[in-house]
Amino acid sequence: MYIVLDSGVLGMISNPHPERPQTIACNQWFEQMVLAGHTVCLPEIIDYEQRRIFEHGNWKESIERLDSLKKDLMYLPINTEVMLTAAKFWAEARKNDSDAPKKPKNQRLDIDVILAAQAKVNIKYAGSVIIATSNVRDLAPFAVAREWQNIAIK
Repeated sequence: MYIVLDSGVLGMISNPHPERPQTIACNQWFEQMVLAGHTVCLPEIIDYEQRRIFEHGNWKESIERLDSLKKDLMYLPINTEVMLTAAKFWAEARKNDSDAPKKPKNQRLDIDVILAAQAKVNIKYAGSVIIATSNVRDLAPFAVAREWQNIAIK
């Protein structure tokens, strides 16, 4: 199984000092997924989304952890095919919700459609692909997405 990380999950995994129960649980889940032999993927758009927060906060340990994950996980780059697919996803979503351009979450949709496009384009010939997230609703129209804690270790 290919597990594509969303930003909330990556934020917890890249925390060098997890103290909150949910962050600890997410880190344990992540380790179990890797040990079970699943391919965990780090999309470039999600690296960007988390990295900008870490850079702004000057959180050096989180940046180092993110750099380490980038080396150890399957990295999904942004390329032309990804962006063309994301544009189609975005346009479909706008057609289905005529009020969407006025909504403040419109910017968030850009990252969601790029993430979904990265999963589709970069792993299109693979078997099972699931986006591990903490917000299934925004990704479900474009890709298979599950709350990270609901992705079973097999």
